[in-house]
Amino acid sequence: MGAEYFPTAETIWANAALTPTQKLVAMCLLEHRNGDTWKCYPQHDRIMARTGLGRAAVFEALAKLRADGIIWWYKGDKRRSLANEYYFSVDHPKATVEENRSAWWL
Repeated sequence: MGAEYFPTAETIWANAALTPTQKLVAMCLLEHRNGDTWKCYPQHDRIMARTGLGRAAVFEALAKLRADGIIWWYKGDKRRSLANEYYFSVDHPKATVEENRSAWWL
C-alpha cells in the first residue's frame, strides 16, 4: 500500500472495528507522524495528555491496535532516553522497514 494510501483522520474515525479509546490513541499517533519518515514518536505521557486517557487505557489501546495489525513499533532504549518508534502498518509494512532499517529515509 505505502504512499498511495495512508490513514487519515476520516479513515480512523470511520473504522467501525475500533473502539473510541483506540480511535483517540490512533489519532494521537497520526497527529505525531513525521511526514518524511512516517515515524510517530509520542511518549506515553504525551498520548495520555492529548487524549485524556489513563496509562492503562493507552497501553491497552496500543496493544490492541498492534494485535489487530493497525500499528507496530520498535521499543525505545530507556537508558538512552529514546522514545518508541510507532508506525502505521499501511505506511511501512514491518518487513520492509526491518530490511531497510538503516536507510536514510527511515
